[in-house]
Amino acid sequence: MAQFSAKFFDRTTPAEVVAWRKTVGTEIALHLDHCNSVELLIQCTQAGFDSVMYDGSSLPLKDNIRQTLEAKGAIKQVNPDVLFEAEVGHVAGVEDGFGAETGGESTRLEDVLEFFREVEPDLLAVGFGNMHGHYKGTEKFDLELMEAVHRSLPDVLKVLHGGSGMSLSIVEKLVGWGHCKINISSDLKSFWLETSRQILNDPRDSSSPIAATQEMDRRLLVFFKELQEKYKSCLL
Repeated sequence: MAQFSAKFFDRTTPAEVVAWRKTVGTEIALHLDHCNSVELLIQCTQAGFDSVMYDGSSLPLKDNIRQTLEAKGAIKQVNPDVLFEAEVGHVAGVEDGFGAETGGESTRLEDVLEFFREVEPDLLAVGFGNMHGHYKGTEKFDLELMEAVHRSLPDVLKVLHGGSGMSLSIVEKLVGWGHCKINISSDLKSFWLETSRQILNDPRDSSSPIAATQEMDRRLLVFFKELQEKYKSCLL
C-alpha cells in the first residue's frame, strides 16, 4: 500500500492490517510504498510489515541521501530485519496521491552509485524514464542506464516502479538485471474499477451485495492467475 492509503488508518491501523493477513489463508507480503513520513514508516515496521519504502526521490540528491539515511536509521532501530527500499531519480506520475506528473527523466549513473554507496538500501529503485499510471507510448526508457547499474551493482536487489503496461520484453531484461519486485498498481486498480462497474450494471449481481462480492472475488482470482501466467516467463 502507498502512503495515501494511511489516511484510512483512523479506522484501520497497521497492526490490524497485519492481523488480517493471518486470516487470509495464503502467503501475503505487506509493503508500505512511496512514503516520506518517518512516523508512518515506524508504525508499519512496529506492526510487522515485511518491507517499507522511504521516497525522497523528488529532492536534490544530497537531501535525498540525508533524509533517506535518517529514515533507514529510524526503522532499522525498530526492526533490523525489515527490508528498506529507497529511490533515486524521480519516477513521474501520481500514485494514490503521491508524486507529480512532471519528472520521469533518466538518472545519471554516478548519482545512482553515490546514492547506493551512501544509503545501502536493501531494495533499490531507479528512475529511468518509467512512470506511474498508464504509458502513452511516447516514453523513452533508458535501458542502457539500467544495464550499467546492474554491471556496477550486480548483487543489489532492485525494484521496478511503473510496471503497468510495460512490455514483457523490457520486464524480462530488468528481471535479468536484478529486479525482484515489479509494481503493477495501475493495472490492479484499473481492473478493480472496471470490474466493479460491470458487476454493478449486471442485474444478476447488483441486486445482492453478497452476490456482487462473490462475483468480484471470482473475477479477481481469475485475474491473478492470468497475471501469474503473464509474468511466468519473466520470473523463471
